[in-house]
Amino acid sequence: MKKTLFFCILLISSMIHANNLETIAQTIQEEKIYTFDELNVPPHPIDGLKKFYQYIGENLNVDNYKFNGKIRILIRFIIEKDGKMTNVIVKDDGGRPDIAKRAVKVLQSKKCPKWEAGILNGIKVRTTFEIPIVISK
Repeated sequence: MKKTLFFCILLISSMIHANNLETIAQTIQEEKIYTFDELNVPPHPIDGLKKFYQYIGENLNVDNYKFNGKIRILIRFIIEKDGKMTNVIVKDDGGRPDIAKRAVKVLQSKKCPKWEAGILNGIKVRTTFEIPIVISK
């Protein structure tokens, strides 16, 4: 009787432990930030990348900034599972931190086009994304 009781307790304990490990693994997967190339379907602006860049061009007013030639800014952000853009940062300011800072504000605006989240194995996941912004006068 004692052996049977001990075996039942051990079996139940093992099942609870396995369930907890599965839950922990699932939580880690949900919080992980994937890269573009790890996904089955990458994140993308709902209205397309062309309209997304059109929005940037129309809202990133650089008329008051003096520069010659081209400036290339690289921006990194996260597309969340709900399609929201978060953690917008400048990866390369192209030598013009003032204009790069303005680009971040444009992307953080509530007017910024919405995105579809990236998908991995049928599940929406958080994804890091980088875009270059080239400005010329």
